[in-house]
Amino acid sequence: RLEAAGIRQLTEVAARTPGLSLSPTQSTLAVRGFGGRAGTLTSGVGVFADGVYVGDWRFLDAAGFFDTERIEVLRGPQSVALGPGTVGGAVLLHSAPPPMTWQSKVVAEAGSDQLWNLQGMIRGPITDQFAMSVAGSTLHRSAWNDDPHNAGDRIARDDQYLRAAFTYHWTNLWYSQVQAMDIDREDGALRTALLLNEVALGELRLKYLASWAEREWVNDGETRNAGHEVSLYSAPGAPVSFNLGLLYRDEESRLRVEPPSGDSDTLSAWLSAAAPVAERLSITAGLRYSEQNAGHGVQVSEHFRDGDLTASYRWQHSQQLYLRLAVGHAGPGVPGLSANTANTANTGKLTTTEIGHKGNFLDGRIQTLLAVYRNRPDDLAPAADTSYGLEWEASWQLLEDWQIGTSWAWADSDRPPLQPQQQLSAFARTDWRWGWADMALRLDYLYQSGVCPDQQPCHGARGESARQWDARLYARYREWTLGIYADNLADTRTWYSLPGHGAGTATAGELTAPRQLGLRITYQLR
Repeated sequence: RLEAAGIRQLTEVAARTPGLSLSPTQSTLAVRGFGGRAGTLTSGVGVFADGVYVGDWRFLDAAGFFDTERIEVLRGPQSVALGPGTVGGAVLLHSAPPPMTWQSKVVAEAGSDQLWNLQGMIRGPITDQFAMSVAGSTLHRSAWNDDPHNAGDRIARDDQYLRAAFTYHWTNLWYSQVQAMDIDREDGALRTALLLNEVALGELRLKYLASWAEREWVNDGETRNAGHEVSLYSAPGAPVSFNLGLLYRDEESRLRVEPPSGDSDTLSAWLSAAAPVAERLSITAGLRYSEQNAGHGVQVSEHFRDGDLTASYRWQHSQQLYLRLAVGHAGPGVPGLSANTANTANTGKLTTTEIGHKGNFLDGRIQTLLAVYRNRPDDLAPAADTSYGLEWEASWQLLEDWQIGTSWAWADSDRPPLQPQQQLSAFARTDWRWGWADMALRLDYLYQSGVCPDQQPCHGARGESARQWDARLYARYREWTLGIYADNLADTRTWYSLPGHGAGTATAGELTAPRQLGLRITYQLR
């Protein structure tokens, strides 16, 4: 789906994902209205790159997801599974792992706004036990807006990306993986590293993950975090599955923002289990206990418990109805989430109740997902009141060569302000054979109602609704693919108002991206 829709930035992921929103200033990431500003140490939405807690998404699309295998967007509190910093949800990026067969990929791209892009990847086995994966990318694009008094995109992109991963199988029961990633951009840099060891112990699996991440912003300073995670879990296919683990994470911040987020260290333990209780009914339950110390100048600490309970009922092997109740905490002194100041021991809490249905019809040709949720915040900003929302996704294989799909999200009133009142995306795709080439044409429509592009209350100054049409034409011949695309066909530039400190005043503004035309050539050997 990433390749077919031509998704190169997380803003484009958000436009097609119900409940996920990203401000056009690229400063705030939120799930169902709860999130945090980029550049702070801890956010309401956890961002993970291959298991490494990054805490900020801004640099992760530097290579346009060139070697990304998949992106997961988890909605609602994920504190039990992923720990503190995920009270609103989480975004997980998974890179393509080293395989046991040789694969390579090369991409050349050119487009409007002086865009050019060169990318390459090679991965495969060096020996029967040792495999590697190396990917690199360089991308250049001029600024969309050169007006220094405007808060829109006025930073030209000059992104460099390099990732290397190596996997070694000591035995058929034990393997290790080492990975490093380096990203340099005009506005900062991101570097991560991880060491993973996993051992099979009969029907159990023991995993140890050591991770490190460093983020630098030209104007805002830098943050670092290091983590150690040990988990014991059941092998796939077990009738009763469980996951038991311990996490320690240390974070330090040297930011030039107000309020400063300070340093933080976290120790937490969790247990989750899933088991069938009837022929069609299964229960998944989890509990995590955390101790977190945080602050700037004045160090504060807090103990809290997060819980997650899901009941799932299946019938006809194609329908699933579920009910989920989750409680997550933001931790003490989280800027943009705690209702009080950053140096209080007050721990904000979010309780989410969700009812949903997943199903497929007509032998899998129609797939649907429907979710209705209720968020009840307790001492948690920006939403002070209980909020409700609805999310819908569907795809339909009309004919062998025709496919359509849509997603839609609705959130009640103006709360929470980080979430659009409505999000809608729809696409149609057709495939055919033309001479020697396999052809594909895809058309996307994207819409969202006005959204407050900052963390503060909007005072009624929401941005206007944004609409966009994208088109892509592909021609494939053996290992070669030629793609021609046009994003924002109508070249509509939507203006967003930024909230001021006075009632109803706007201090700055920003514009969405203009029309973008491009040509992309890919050589992929599998």
